[in-house]
Parts: sequence; structure tokens; C-alpha cells
Amino acid sequence: MDKTAKNRLIAIFFGILMLGSTATYAIIQAYNLFGTNAQSTPKLPSSNIVQSQLSNDVEQLIQANGGTVVQFFYSTSCLDCVKQRNVLESYANQNPQQIYLEEIQTQNAVAQNIIMKSYRDTKILTSASESDIQNAFCDVLLNPPAACALRNLNTS
Repeated sequence: MDKTAKNRLIAIFFGILMLGSTATYAIIQAYNLFGTNAQSTPKLPSSNIVQSQLSNDVEQLIQANGGTVVQFFYSTSCLDCVKQRNVLESYANQNPQQIYLEEIQTQNAVAQNIIMKSYRDTKILTSASESDIQNAFCDVLLNPPAACALRNLNTS
């Protein structure tokens, strides 16, 4: 066998080897033969006001999309919580793409905490008034409402 024929056979062998490995990889991926499960990607809730605590993955997704996660911990025996809840729901309804409110009922009658988290800042409020909640939203939201600019003018 001369040298050129030998080189052609080697080239054909490597060509078949490359095509075979590509086809094998495609078959493995198509039929998931090695059982690798694709991780489910977190999805945003259908409503921006939910009655439970969201998973950390969903909260991170909200923050990555420029949103703010507000966790409102309350008890049914709390009288001030109704007012706080109304203020928080009002803000959430006015900014549905930016504020996601988690209303979490607790057994502790004393604790009424509000935790606001975004990539900009994190605020923890206890027994907050309406102005405390508004100031916290101004500090935490990535795109604060126009009222926040007026707040800074009124204080100077």
C-alpha cells in the first residue's frame, strides 16, 4: 500500500470517527440517556401579592429583574397590621412590576415585621407607620415613585 492510499484511509477513519461522535452526542442529549435532569427554572408568581413565603430562587429572580420583595409578617390579633397591610397592598398595586408582597401569617402576636429586599438596599421595619413604610420604599426601590423626590424637597 503506497503512502497516499494510507493517508486517505487514515483521513476517512478520522472523518467517520468525528461524525460518529457528533451523532452519538446528539442521540444522548435527545433521549437523555444518562439521566441528567434539567433544573427547573424559577418562575414569577402570577400575582404580585401572595399569601405565603416565596422560595429563595423566586426572590432572587424578582431582584434580578429589578423588583423588590416585601415580606410582611403579621398575626390575626394585630390591630395595627390591618393598616400596614392596606398601605403595603396599595404600594404593591401601584407598582405591580416592581413590588412583590408576601403576606405571611405568624403565631407571634407581638411581632409585626416588614422586610424589604432589593439589589439596592434591605430595610427591616418593626411597628412601622405609613410614613416609615413610604420612606423605606423610597430607599429600597430601584425606580422610586415621584413622591420620593418630593419627600427630599420637603425635608430640606
